[in-house]
Amino acid sequence: MSGGNTWDATLFAAGLSYVGPVLSIASFVALIVGILFLGYGVYEEIRKNKK
Repeated sequence: MSGGNTWDATLFAAGLSYVGPVLSIASFVALIVGILFLGYGVYEEIRKNKK
């Protein structure tokens, strides 16, 4: 796919469909875990500064 001279929406969509659902689900879970981790860090920092 990277050897093509031109890119269009059809080729991009075909590349995304090739990824499959497992990688998409794993990336979504990683995103949620990262957001929760960031939120917990902000919460701990605020709690620490109140003391």
